[in-house]
Amino acid sequence: MIGNPPDIEISDHINKKRLFEKSPDQNVFNVPYFFDNYILSNDMCYIVSKLLCGTSRNRYLSLSELRKDLIKLKENIYSTPSLLRRVLSHPVLPTESQSLNKRPLPKLVDFKNHKMNEFSLKYLAKFIYEHNVEQLSINGGPMPLLSLKTNQLVELNLREQNLYSEDLFILAQILKHNTSVTNLNLSKNFIGYKFIEEAKIIEMKMKNQDKLKDFSFEKLFYDSLGLEHLTLALESTDRLRVVDLSENDLGPKNFQLLLRIFHQNTKIEVLNIADCKLDASCAVELCRIIESSNQSIKKLYFRNSKIGDEGAMAVASLIRVNQSMVELEVFNCSITEKGGNAIGDALKTNFWIEKLSIGENILNKEDVNQIQQSVIFNTQYNQMKVSNEKFEGFAPELIAKSLKKWGQQSNFVAAKLQERLQCPKDELDRKIAGIMYDSKNKKVDLKSAPTKYDYTSGDG
Repeated sequence: MIGNPPDIEISDHINKKRLFEKSPDQNVFNVPYFFDNYILSNDMCYIVSKLLCGTSRNRYLSLSELRKDLIKLKENIYSTPSLLRRVLSHPVLPTESQSLNKRPLPKLVDFKNHKMNEFSLKYLAKFIYEHNVEQLSINGGPMPLLSLKTNQLVELNLREQNLYSEDLFILAQILKHNTSVTNLNLSKNFIGYKFIEEAKIIEMKMKNQDKLKDFSFEKLFYDSLGLEHLTLALESTDRLRVVDLSENDLGPKNFQLLLRIFHQNTKIEVLNIADCKLDASCAVELCRIIESSNQSIKKLYFRNSKIGDEGAMAVASLIRVNQSMVELEVFNCSITEKGGNAIGDALKTNFWIEKLSIGENILNKEDVNQIQQSVIFNTQYNQMKVSNEKFEGFAPELIAKSLKKWGQQSNFVAAKLQERLQCPKDELDRKIAGIMYDSKNKKVDLKSAPTKYDYTSGDG
């Protein structure tokens, strides 16, 4: 086998996919089609692919090299926890073949007290979907695998479950087959971190005193395994409506992996990425995606992210064109006068945002006033429309009368009314504009509204 290449089709596939290469950082492994009907670990797939490689320089050079990899694989397989072999019904030891299936699995399969190395984790991930495990824990709380597998859940709420990257990796193997979940809450976990035992953390602190001083120590724990597979699970669907990843230290590099999810899921209404240690590049890319493809977003939260003025400019661009967002949070986001001015200016022509948190940033007082007044105008104008819609037939006149009085009291309100009514957004706006907007002079008429209404039977 070492000296002779296999079928040309298989050789071409191995060469094209470069299956003879193996990187320790490789988190995504696509099983070759010719192994679909075999129970093989990814490591064994790699070994056989390297044996079958059509290019001699990429095959094993000697039997000793092959033997070394096979011995390592054997050690990894023997190191798998017995609970793992029981869950998957994969006997390793001769005595296990009859005993694995004798006892039923518990409702919660908990690996927290079992040593799950990288090989065991990826072995579990590869085969877990084939088995009906009701709930499973790796490092954190229980994950409802069977409910996800059988599409019983619309909302998956795993907030504050002490989940790490490894937990998310396993969860993603089920999510990629799920079609029911629309609301995903993974907030207040550690999904951007690799799990490390407390004793090891203390040892790392002793060796990295400099990183403790410059607050970069946490970056040593960053891990992309779970996030890469979460992206693979969700990048081909458009069913997500609510996504909450807040209070997870993801970091910019990890967050970039998730952007493919937002390209495809264009109907997300609530997106919470507050307290995720994001930077300007994250805000710029995300706002660009939302601006170009999502007309459903209602609430967007960036709180406590260092997006700076560059990120604020991207947010401002989104504010100018988006007509669905009603709530925005950029509290404590390292925004200064330049970014604040851009957001304030964008709000001049925005009539939808009714709640905006922008405190703990260094802004010009005039821009703060501009932002506050714009949000107040949007809120009161929309509330006025809603509260008067019930007066069918003469609601436009009632609203126009109130708006004229309001506009007479404030030049800012008059300017906002001018902007709003020259481009009506809906049928009620058009009727109000018909009363208040002078199309000939292209200005809002703020003279007293008519006080006499034509009465017809049935108006009340």
